[in-house]
Amino acid sequence: MSLKPDSRITRRRGTVRCAPVLVLAFFMAMPAGLSPAAGARTSDIYVKILMTVLTYDTNLLLRRSPQLRLGIISQHGNKASQRESRAITASFARHKDKTVKGLHIMLQPAPVRNLRTFERWYKKELPNVLFLCRGTEDWLPRILEMARADKVMTLSVHRRHLKMGVAIGVEIQRGEPIILVNATAAASQGAKLDNRLLRVAKLVD
Repeated sequence: MSLKPDSRITRRRGTVRCAPVLVLAFFMAMPAGLSPAAGARTSDIYVKILMTVLTYDTNLLLRRSPQLRLGIISQHGNKASQRESRAITASFARHKDKTVKGLHIMLQPAPVRNLRTFERWYKKELPNVLFLCRGTEDWLPRILEMARADKVMTLSVHRRHLKMGVAIGVEIQRGEPIILVNATAAASQGAKLDNRLLRVAKLVD
C-alpha cells in the first residue's frame, strides 16, 4: 500500500484532506462498504484503520513478543466502557485471521476495577499494545508511565486520551475517519512512525 502525496490534497484545520475526486491510498486499503455512510459498524472502521496504522510503525517487530498482545482496557462496572470494550474486541475478533506485519493479534480484554488490578493484570499478561476505552482516564497517567517504560504502544478512539499521552487514535468527523497521532507519545512508547502516515494524520499534543 502506498501513501504517496498528491497535488490535489488540501489542508484544512491541520488535517490532510483529499479533493473530492481523490481517495487517499490509505483508506483504499479498507474493504468496500467500510464507511459510516455504508452502514458499517463504527468499531469495524476504527479497528481496520488502527490495524493499518500499526503497519506504519517501523519498530513494530522490535516489540517484546512475537505476537501483538493487545490489551483492551475498560473499567469494570462502567456500562459505557464495557460497551466500547465489547464492540472493539468483537471487531478485532472479526479480523482474527489477519496479521499486522506478519504478527498475529492475541486479544486480551481486561475489565479492571482499579489501578491496582490493572497493574496485576499487566505484569501477568505482558501486553505490547494497549487499547484504552472510555472510563480509564483516572488511571492514564500511571498506565502511560508503564507504557513508556516498557515501550508499549497505546491506542484509543478518544481525542482527550491522545491529549493525555496516548499515541495513536482515530475518530469520525462529518462522516470521515480521521487518524490522530500524538507523535511525542508515540516516540516515547518506542514507535518510529513512517512519514507517509504523518502526512495523512491529524497531530495532537
